[in-house]
Amino acid sequence: SELAPAELNRIQAVYEILETEQTYVESLDIIMQLLISPLRQDIDQVTILEEEDIQIIFSNIETLRGVNCVFLKKLEDRL
Repeated sequence: SELAPAELNRIQAVYEILETEQTYVESLDIIMQLLISPLRQDIDQVTILEEEDIQIIFSNIETLRGVNCVFLKKLEDRL
């Protein structure tokens, strides 16, 4: 049996949300790996930014990543 158009639209929307969430989490990972992590490391004993400045610039990105990873996992488990 074929799905009704409304049901097809719902399924497409759900998968679009899933794909968007995957991309968002990947983007947060990239920011953390390529920006935040190097900023926290002293390069040649020179501190680029103090931890307080990193927190101001990137505020709660680590918390957001954690929450969105849980949300993504729950989405994936449901599909």
